[in-house]
Amino acid sequence: MLKNTIRKAVFLATGVIVAFAMMRLAAAQPLPCSVGRTPDGNCGVTRVGPDLKIDEVAYNLNKSFTQVTVRGRGIGDAVGGGQRHDVRWATVTIVPGGFSRWHYHPGPNFLSMESGKAVYYTVEVNGKCTTSMLSANPADGLPGFVEIPAQVHTIHNTSADPVVIRVLFTKEPSDPLFTENAEQPTDPSCPQGYNP
Repeated sequence: MLKNTIRKAVFLATGVIVAFAMMRLAAAQPLPCSVGRTPDGNCGVTRVGPDLKIDEVAYNLNKSFTQVTVRGRGIGDAVGGGQRHDVRWATVTIVPGGFSRWHYHPGPNFLSMESGKAVYYTVEVNGKCTTSMLSANPADGLPGFVEIPAQVHTIHNTSADPVVIRVLFTKEPSDPLFTENAEQPTDPSCPQGYNP
């Protein structure tokens, strides 16, 4: 009797472990992408704009990100201080159902929604994800925003129309790229499947 009870308990425990492993594996599967992923793992995302920096600016941010002073080349030191950054612009288009992989930018980026609506996920300092709605229509979501340096995020066009975003990318001259790929966040509040 005791042996049968132990066998049943071991069998049940093994089944529970296998079920949890299968659920975790299923949750980590990449989202389907009907248009095919790009080599860097994005689905239906295109960037149009210069491949390299177009100019250099310097700016100062206060610690609460509520005030920014920007100066461009040619203004010189008359404006005072500021850390120099490379700048490029791009138009980012995301097809309906398209999304980016998890990624981050080494410098702050300034974004303006030209058209469409999208869901924007960010990883906060505590490792948990927050969700924001983006929209060219202020009644439906944020029409413009600033991406914080090194904050991991992804964007997903869940609407039936293309999303078009104008972006001013910045980075320090020592940073090799304007965009870096990031690993899948591990907190359960972060959606799965955006990375290939």
